[in-house]
Amino acid sequence: ASTIANSWYEQVVAANPSKSFSKTACQGDGPDTAVSKQTEIELINAQKAILFIGTNQVIQESAAAALTSYAQMYTILQNAGVTQFIHLNALPRAGSTAINTFNAGLVSAYPSDTIVDLNVLFNDGSNAMDPLLANADGIHPNDAGELIISAAVDALV
Repeated sequence: ASTIANSWYEQVVAANPSKSFSKTACQGDGPDTAVSKQTEIELINAQKAILFIGTNQVIQESAAAALTSYAQMYTILQNAGVTQFIHLNALPRAGSTAINTFNAGLVSAYPSDTIVDLNVLFNDGSNAMDPLLANADGIHPNDAGELIISAAVDALV
C-alpha cells in the first residue's frame, strides 16, 4: 500500500526544494473546489498546473461528465493565470471502457499541452493495472507506482 508520504505529489515536492508548490485541490474535489480556490491560485501566481482525475471519478461520473468537470477546472486555472498544463490521464481499470474514452477525450481536447500517459505506464497489456504497480485493490498505485508517476512529473516541472 502506498502512503501519503510516498505519494507522487509529495515526492515531486521533496525533489524540487527550490520550487514552490501549492496543492489547491485533492482527492474527490471537483470544479467547485477549483472555483473556491481561484483567489488562492491567483495570489500564488501559478504559471504551471498539474491536472489529474482519478479513475473512480471517471467511472462514477461517466467519461463525458468527467471530461466536462475537467474542462471546467482547466478554464478556471486559465482564468487564474496558469499558462502551462501537465495532464495525467486516468490509470487503467480492468473492464472499463469509460477510462479509455476519457483518456482519448483528454488527448483530443488538449493537443498542445503535455500529457503523461499513465495508461501506458501502468497497463498490464489487458487494460488492467500492472499488479507490480498496484495496491492490493488493483486500482490505486502502490509505492512503486507512485514512484513512476513522480519520476514522470518531476521530469516536467
